[in-house]
Amino acid sequence: MKRYYYKEHDGASPKGPFSESKMERLRSKGIVTPEMLVTVQQDGDWKPVADEKSLRPYPKNRYGAVLLLLAVNWLVYFFVSDRSPQDQEQTLNGMASYWACMEDHEWWRCLTGLFVAPDLGILIFSSLSLLLLGVMVAPVMGFSGFLLFYILCGLISTTLCLPLASYPASSDGIFSWMLASLFLEFPIPGMLASSCGIASAAIILCSHRRRFGINAGTWSALMLVGAAAFFALSFSQNVFLFITLFGAIVGGFLALPGFIKYNMFLRRESGQTEFRISMRDQWHLSFAVIALLGIATASYLISGDKGGLASYKTAWQYGWTNGETDNNPQAAEAMLAAAKRGYPAACEAVGYRYLKGLDYPPNRKEAVKWFTLAAESGYPRSQYELANAFKEGRGTQASDEQALAWLRKSADAGYGPAVQALAVSYLNGSLGIHDPAKGAALLEQCMAGMRLFEPANEAAYILGTLYARGEGVGKDPAKAFELYTKAAEQGMADAQWKLALCYKTGEGVASDPVQSIQWMQKAAEQNQPDAIRTLHALRKMLPFSEDTPEADAPKENRPSPSPQD
Repeated sequence: MKRYYYKEHDGASPKGPFSESKMERLRSKGIVTPEMLVTVQQDGDWKPVADEKSLRPYPKNRYGAVLLLLAVNWLVYFFVSDRSPQDQEQTLNGMASYWACMEDHEWWRCLTGLFVAPDLGILIFSSLSLLLLGVMVAPVMGFSGFLLFYILCGLISTTLCLPLASYPASSDGIFSWMLASLFLEFPIPGMLASSCGIASAAIILCSHRRRFGINAGTWSALMLVGAAAFFALSFSQNVFLFITLFGAIVGGFLALPGFIKYNMFLRRESGQTEFRISMRDQWHLSFAVIALLGIATASYLISGDKGGLASYKTAWQYGWTNGETDNNPQAAEAMLAAAKRGYPAACEAVGYRYLKGLDYPPNRKEAVKWFTLAAESGYPRSQYELANAFKEGRGTQASDEQALAWLRKSADAGYGPAVQALAVSYLNGSLGIHDPAKGAALLEQCMAGMRLFEPANEAAYILGTLYARGEGVGKDPAKAFELYTKAAEQGMADAQWKLALCYKTGEGVASDPVQSIQWMQKAAEQNQPDAIRTLHALRKMLPFSEDTPEADAPKENRPSPSPQD
């Protein structure tokens, strides 16, 4: 690493040694002027500072914009933002989401996302970008120029991300349901885009500047690659990956004018260290920042406290739940207001409550109305409920064609009950379809964890029955026993009875009368009729009274039940 010495003139005493970064700071403060003499060795050749190419002049330090953004971001995080772990709650705090901006026209969220952090990690990343790289970029761009750069990076990147957030539920992948709700409501933090824009600008404007022994370009590249890699590896943060990339690209384009002006300044023969753009040249930038803030404020005043997301959050604050109990009228009124604004989650909630007669009087037609709105937005549970309504003619005219169409959409999105219902339809020929092989394939997907996010008791039981009968799949008693065991261990009474029969008859497993009796008793405790009748018949065959507890009988008089019984 180079060590520099400088002196004011030939007869002066040398001062140093100084690192390259220290010499740059001395130059930017005007302490070391271009006319002074410099050398990289105390006894080396002395030459004017302006002729030392490694000591490039740099604008004077102006950190006001950086400090202002740091203060605003942290103050908002501590005093305004609701630091909830729920992603949807963070969206309600004021950040952009597809539905809020595109459907409810709350465009002010695109700007507030520049100052509201979805979590502490992104706030720290933004702060590090400002402290390590913003202090290098801000002097080149000036106070208002840097503020405008920060705002434009976030706004443009958020706007580019919004169309991607309209990803619909489809059969393209097993996580399509998750993606649909994720991109619909997931917060799009413009703060992250602005931070990545600063890193990109630092690569373009200040690649020669050193910080902690490594140049700004390397620091910036490491931060960008690290952020992109982190979000790429985290499936639930995919929208963050997009905004990271957009922020870096937008920041690079916005930094190009500054790059041209800065390089013109560096080539000045005079070696002048003062690089200043007068406010006369920046009045339009200041006006743009003020105009954007004004537009965002007006948009908030028009829709901020009346939007669908705000009403939805109000309902939960009043105690709205998804349970089977009634809630207070204020919560029901707020949820209905959110549904009338078209918010899909509220539409589904209101439809469910109308269906169950909770908070609102039971009304199947109203339930179908709200389920339809949510289903059209890609909500698979509403699609499933709508399919049931068309299948049974509840609240709407019966239609097997409509029922099958909505059931397939819900099943394609990975909604477990819909997958099982579609599989049963293939097996029993309801809804005009009959294909046992397809039904078995869907149930196999359930058991492989490809279509359900919870244990598939019913799917395991039905699939076990198919293997036992050889219907739609090859007959395989051992596989049937395995599937019955999975469902039985999860508490399904019919599966426990079938498992007891397997142990009794030796189908798919070695005969074991003791295990057979134990599983029969478990099924009988859940009022499984076949298990109750069989146990009752066995007790009649015992040599002691049926009212006598079985445990009280002498061990030698207790016959072992035969598999043929």
